[in-house]
Amino acid sequence: MPWTEGEWLEPPTHELHGQQAEGALSALEVLLNEASADIWHFRRNPAITRPLGYLGQRSPQNIPFLSPEIVLLYKAKLPRPEDTLDFGAVLPLLEEESRCWLIQALAICHPGHPWLAQLRADQEL
Repeated sequence: MPWTEGEWLEPPTHELHGQQAEGALSALEVLLNEASADIWHFRRNPAITRPLGYLGQRSPQNIPFLSPEIVLLYKAKLPRPEDTLDFGAVLPLLEEESRCWLIQALAICHPGHPWLAQLRADQEL
C-alpha cells in the first residue's frame, strides 16, 4: 500500500518495501527495529536486548552491516537451508561475546534449537 505524506509508522510495522517502475533499482527493503534510549529490543521478544552500539559493524571498506549474531537470531525462527549455511559460515568467525549473547538469545526464544548445541560445542573448543 502506498505511504502517504505525513503518515507515521507505528509498531508493529517492521518493514517497508519500495519498488521503482523503471531503472536499475527494482526493489528496496527497509527493516525497522524497536529501541529505547540506546537499547535495541528484539521485536519477537522485547526481553532480548542489545546496546545499539553492538547492532552494526563496518567492513574494511567502511560498508555498514548488521552484526552477524543479530542476523542469525532473526534467521533462527524458521531456518531455511541457506540460513543454516550462513550459520555454519559465520560460526567460526563469531567473537566470544557475540557467541555468548546469541546462545542466551536463542535459549530464550528458541529453546532446543539445533544451533544451540553447535554454538555451545564450538565454545568449548
